[in-house]
Amino acid sequence: MGSNTAPKWGIARNVNPKGQTTGFTISKCVYSLALGKMIEVAVLEVYEAFNGFYIQYVPTAVTRGMGDGVDQVFDKDDNAISPGTPEFWDALIDDIVGNVPEVLEAYFDIKES
Repeated sequence: MGSNTAPKWGIARNVNPKGQTTGFTISKCVYSLALGKMIEVAVLEVYEAFNGFYIQYVPTAVTRGMGDGVDQVFDKDDNAISPGTPEFWDALIDDIVGNVPEVLEAYFDIKES
């Protein structure tokens, strides 16, 4: 499969009233036979709670804890990025979007075709 046929993932950030990112939703475009057009469908939601980070497979609402270490994100120079910062969320989004098939399989045992 060539890179030009790779899925295009949409990102919507969840932002609190203070303007801080608290999570994000990843979606993809699919063709709806019922509507006769392309629509955007939410696939994954990642969010931070008081006791950790969680990931939800939106079509079934199954939610899993992301486990220890998810808050250990590093920049391109291998410097640690503090959780809660805009840079942290950017790096986490990039990591998950770049690995959606692997994330789906690891957390939900779903193999994307």
